Amino acid sequence: MGTLYRVAKRYETPYSDPIRLARGARVTILPRTSEWPGWVWGRGDDGKTGWVPDAYLRREGEEAFLTRDYDATELSVEAGDTIRPLGELAGWVWGTDDRGKTGWVPKDHLEIDPPRGKEGPMSEEVFRSPKKHGRIMVLLSGRGSNFTAIADAAAAGKINAEIALVFSNKEDAPGLAAARGRGLPTMSLSPKAFADKAAYDRAILREVEARGIDLICLAGYMKVLTPEFCAACKNRILNIHPALLPSFPGLNVQQQAIDWGVRYSGCTVHFVSAEVDMGAIVLQAVVPVLQNDTAETLAARILVEEHKIYPEAARLYFEGRLEIRGRRVTIL
Repeated sequence: MGTLYRVAKRYETPYSDPIRLARGARVTILPRTSEWPGWVWGRGDDGKTGWVPDAYLRREGEEAFLTRDYDATELSVEAGDTIRPLGELAGWVWGTDDRGKTGWVPKDHLEIDPPRGKEGPMSEEVFRSPKKHGRIMVLLSGRGSNFTAIADAAAAGKINAEIALVFSNKEDAPGLAAARGRGLPTMSLSPKAFADKAAYDRAILREVEARGIDLICLAGYMKVLTPEFCAACKNRILNIHPALLPSFPGLNVQQQAIDWGVRYSGCTVHFVSAEVDMGAIVLQAVVPVLQNDTAETLAARILVEEHKIYPEAARLYFEGRLEIRGRRVTIL
């Protein structure tokens, strides 16, 4: 059991029909005199208005575009309720309450609730990766070059694991063809065949359970996993991001690095949490950002390092050498 929040002061949301937007959605920025730091008041393509995190937006004049999925659902909570946090942003906590509902709660209404066992306060939550021959599921949406790097390492015996399934949300993803060429099991499901994201992710979870998957590796999977999926597979999902997190989360990160004038960028393998690109960091590799770099040349330089550290992270996982304490990963 990890850190929990207890509601110190009752909060009732004024919004009965919250704004919900998918990554890439257009948001029109609207004037609002009581704008909170880190948030903007906007209207989505569906006509609904609401607060949207500025960190999730790529601005273009009075309009902006979401760089990730966003759900503005707020929870109405009573003093004494417990909130299990799934992420935090600009003074708000995204979490699940005692009734299993998930949404935003203002952090100034919460206080830390130290978990207690029968003998008093519990020790910090610790996870250690298993030492075993594992079964890996790869999720991809495109060519999945990092899938190829992991598959090569597994085939060469450098990772004590096998690729048990290569899954995609796109039937024509080149990565699926590459997997079939290796004789690996493949599967694709169209999100359009499901009522919502939760139903889609539950279908994937059924495959995870049915196939005895030990580790899920995201390799260019262009869908954000639901908080429920992340909770069900906690400490069993890895992702690689083409920047040195926590700097430059989201999309178009190579161009962001160039625009900010950083001298170094790189890539990060991290555990996946409900808050996108904010899970515990496993490995990082650094590359220089040259003065004549374009987003494409920088991405190519970073990709070389991605293909090195992603298989290495999977190797360490199944050697039982990754230990998580809070946000920190120790390599044993």
